[in-house]
Amino acid sequence: MSIAKNTAYNLVGKVLPLFVSIVTVPAYLHVVGLERYGVLSIGWLLLGYLGFLELGMGPSLQQRIAMLRDGSASERSDIFWTALWLNCVAGIVGTIALYLGAHFYFDTLDKVSPEVKAEIADAIPWLSLAVGVGMLNSVSMGAMKGRERFLQANIVSSSSSIAMALLPLAVAYFIAPRLDLLIAASLVCRIAAAAVQFLQTRKAVPLGPPHRPSWARAGQLLRFGGWMSVTTILTPLAASFDRLLIGSWLGAAAVSLYTVPFNLVSRTKLLPDALSSAIFPRFASIPPDRRDALERNAIEVTLVLMTPFTLACIVMIGPFLRIWIGDELGARAEPIAHIILAGWWANAFARVSMSRVQGGGRPDIVTKLLLVELPFYFATLYFLMNELGIIGAALAWSARAAIDPLVLMQYNGQLIPLWRHLATTAILVILATGVGVLMPYEMPLRWLILAVLLLVGMVFGWRNAPDNLKAIAAKALARRTPSTKGSPPRVQ
Repeated sequence: MSIAKNTAYNLVGKVLPLFVSIVTVPAYLHVVGLERYGVLSIGWLLLGYLGFLELGMGPSLQQRIAMLRDGSASERSDIFWTALWLNCVAGIVGTIALYLGAHFYFDTLDKVSPEVKAEIADAIPWLSLAVGVGMLNSVSMGAMKGRERFLQANIVSSSSSIAMALLPLAVAYFIAPRLDLLIAASLVCRIAAAAVQFLQTRKAVPLGPPHRPSWARAGQLLRFGGWMSVTTILTPLAASFDRLLIGSWLGAAAVSLYTVPFNLVSRTKLLPDALSSAIFPRFASIPPDRRDALERNAIEVTLVLMTPFTLACIVMIGPFLRIWIGDELGARAEPIAHIILAGWWANAFARVSMSRVQGGGRPDIVTKLLLVELPFYFATLYFLMNELGIIGAALAWSARAAIDPLVLMQYNGQLIPLWRHLATTAILVILATGVGVLMPYEMPLRWLILAVLLLVGMVFGWRNAPDNLKAIAAKALARRTPSTKGSPPRVQ
């Protein structure tokens, strides 16, 4: 299966539910009210936090299934049932933990109306059951991705995400806006998705009859998944520490000023996420001597696509923020957005190299890198915030985001072969960021320089694009121009 097609499936599978969720937020606020919507948000947050209890079983199974691409179906079936039994145990533990933890947390909330508190008590059992369903579904999802069935997996996951946005809203509108009914409706969608995903997995693996877990297989899964789980715990810690420090030093208003542009520009990671997800099982299934070429090609594709896109975002983010949140807040948020955009551009390459490291069976490398860099990041964040305030927080985050790809590419032996292209495009992005942050918004020269940098980035990107990307572009162009004779080369 083509990596380009799998990347497109992953991208569409993320963008469609995101669009639906954005569109339905105003409707939720109108139908269920601000208080109930806030409780729902907290409930989904608690559900997400308990994901670490599965010990990385989804990506661990994905890696093992991909390694067994040319192995026997019985081997793949054996490791699937082992992962499923392990996640059954984790799901039971997670269900109990969420039931007790949610009762404890919501009982401590004082500023909640008695009516909503009663609904929360009725909703917690439904919310707790969602933990187990989610953990069982992650096993099937891991198996589908390991078999590179990204189209089918994304159809189910995106459809269920859209259904989980629409069905509870319909229940609230046509029946009653009660929290227990909303979460129960969401649970129905999760169960349906898990069932469909499992049926697809039966054919894709294919699965044999259920049997007891293999302890040897369990050890393999837990060793890999344990490192993935630690990374899952550390990543949100690193991602939230800047906001916690901003809140304690500068107040809640400063957190909003930082979070709004950060969350907005973080959507640029959808493309590298889609690509890294598509190549993860490929790194696991191919021989080590072919991984260099795959990683280099993926980084070059990311470079060609992300550099002009990031430069275009740097040009447009200022006007967009002023329209979206007003002139005053937009002007204050713009420099933060510019700096964070540069960080996400750099982080895009880390995601590719991380897929190789983890897909190649060394998830411990990523975890150890996080453990080493976090103390330095916290110290840098403290120093830069003390000197530059909220701008310092953005600089510290982007600096850490830029270190990850350098270390991982060096570990994989790709930094030296790619340094010229990386350095050239990094200069373009850094110059554009500097112009956006330092030059006055009203100055015509600012916009001229940004436009020139964008044009240079587009030309440089196309001239240095790998042949397979040019072939895909030629194929797409040929479809739009039927009169063109000849056919472009077939991309596998």
